[in-house]
Formats: sequence, structure tokens, C-alpha cells
Amino acid sequence: MKHTPGPWAFDKFGSGRLQAGKNGLYLGTFSESCGLGNAAEANKSLIVAAPDMLDALREFVEVMDSLPSSDETSLRVWDTYHTAVAAIKKSSGETK
Repeated sequence: MKHTPGPWAFDKFGSGRLQAGKNGLYLGTFSESCGLGNAAEANKSLIVAAPDMLDALREFVEVMDSLPSSDETSLRVWDTYHTAVAAIKKSSGETK
């Protein structure tokens, strides 16, 4: 894992200070002064959820890797699997 482990959170005062881990390691500041309104709140939620989403995707890929590939397996599920693999690679800075 190259990124700072979670959990990630913004300080309880809403100043935009992004912290991670049990000790509240400072990761950076998220400015709400750029006038994004609801988008700023949505962005903050997405950033905080990123480590959990990555863990969920990795678990999904692990489960899918253990399944036999068959005609009975939904094509949509395998499409989702490939999307998850691509998202994991992108979040990890992999290009292949």
C-alpha cells in the first residue's frame, strides 16, 4: 500500500483539514472557499471514503478471481470485475 492507511476524516470543526489513521496524521487542507457549495461536501465525502472503496474493490476482485469462469457467470458481473481491476490500478498508480 503506497497511500496513507485509513480511516480518513475531516476535522470535526469543518475547516477542511484532512487527517488519516488513528493518530490523525495531517494529509492536507481542503478549501471550501472556492465556492463549490454542495460539490465541496460531496468531494470531501468521496475523499474520506476512498480507502474503504479501494478495500471493497480489492475484496471483490479476490472473490471473482476465485470463481470459475463459465457461461453461467453473468457478463455484466465480469464487466464490473474488469472495471474494479482498472480502478484499483488507477488508485495505486499502476499503468498496466
